[in-house]
Amino acid sequence: MVVPSLATARNAPPGIGCRLIRIIRTGPVNSVDQVVGALLSAVATLETLLEMDRHSHIIAASTLESITQRLGAMSDEERREFQAAILRVAAAYDRTEPGSGNWVRVLPRSLGVS
Repeated sequence: MVVPSLATARNAPPGIGCRLIRIIRTGPVNSVDQVVGALLSAVATLETLLEMDRHSHIIAASTLESITQRLGAMSDEERREFQAAILRVAAAYDRTEPGSGNWVRVLPRSLGVS
């Protein structure tokens, strides 16, 4: 089983997922931004599970692998749209806490979809 490298998610601030969703809702967004926010929240949660017991680790690793495979199947156009949404979400996070969107920007690379 291949487990995506999520070293950047380990550096995510606590509660990042909930705060990302809240930040996204405060400004003009499109549906892709909402999906990216939900994905980031899930990845942050799964990354936490990787640090827990063996059973949780197996489930989290399997789910992260599935996310990576699905994102990897995007067309070039979908990949550009996804990357643009990642940058918008990261910028929204930076407006609340300067520099805190950095882990969001590198997450696609960590998942192998940059």
